[in-house]
Amino acid sequence: GENVLSTHIGAGWYGQHESPNEGMPYWGDNTLVFSIKLTDKDGNTSFINSSSENTKFRKSYIIETSLYRGEYHDARMYPTGWKTAEFDDSEWKNADVRTAPDTVLEECFFPTDKVMRTITPKVIYEFGDMKIYDIGELAAGYAVLRFEEHARNNERATLRYADELNEDGSLQFHYTGGTSRMQRDFFVYHEDAKGQDFHPHFTWHAARYVEVTGICHLTEFRVIQTDLKKTADFNCDNETLQWIFDAYVKTQNANVHGCIPSDCPHRERLGYTGDGQLTAGAVMSVFDAREMYKKWMADIRDCQDKAGGHVQHTAPFYGGGGGPGGWGGAIAIVPYNHY
Repeated sequence: GENVLSTHIGAGWYGQHESPNEGMPYWGDNTLVFSIKLTDKDGNTSFINSSSENTKFRKSYIIETSLYRGEYHDARMYPTGWKTAEFDDSEWKNADVRTAPDTVLEECFFPTDKVMRTITPKVIYEFGDMKIYDIGELAAGYAVLRFEEHARNNERATLRYADELNEDGSLQFHYTGGTSRMQRDFFVYHEDAKGQDFHPHFTWHAARYVEVTGICHLTEFRVIQTDLKKTADFNCDNETLQWIFDAYVKTQNANVHGCIPSDCPHRERLGYTGDGQLTAGAVMSVFDAREMYKKWMADIRDCQDKAGGHVQHTAPFYGGGGGPGGWGGAIAIVPYNHY
């Protein structure tokens, strides 16, 4: 039968402009760039490096997507069956076919982000259509929402995330960047999505508490991170030492996404070369991080200044704050630890 290649494009780090650290520019316009390798039954391979006139697109049901803030989904725009070859795309627009950029597309073999485990959040406060859930720990991932059976079309739901609570029990947003960088998601319901789960597609959040407003409830919290295998353990009858190790493992896991070691999983979520080189030895002592650091070392090389050799404060892009010494040392210290 016929085949179809369906993709859903998000903004990612380069397509966001809510957090222009050090004036980091907005890159691209959600252009999809990829290379397809086809292998037939005889082992012959061929590559497809450009789209054609039969490539079509339409506006997503994800109205807004921000790596730092969150997403806005409108289920009234969901195109049922769009991932099948039989789908009628007559109302879709023809894509603007462009010449492939003058670059090298390399196949990557590093581990991906995935759902590592799920947590069942508990309601600790409820007033009308507003509930506050406790995840039970600080974790990186996203909450999964489901509208109630009696929800009507056009019903709205809002999720907000925070690390701490104020004295009156409300969410405290100081540690997650304040209201200017608040982690939140918006969802609009439609009966065609009855019984379906709603959650972000192109970002993650990090928090312990989730505030939900709407005719809905949370079903679970999915913990998202790069899949690193833990290769070492530590057990001690000293509660303080044991807590330090366990807290480190959870903190490190929450801070690896896309094989980028970040400084925090919510507020800045930047691959600081300073933080990254300081923690590399610990990471490689506790986790099998060989492929992850191969990828991140390539990121550092990619964004190194071609004229002066300056190593950026963050990789795989520049942004944030730092200096040439403690930060740029990553280009030597991380490979040495890796060796």
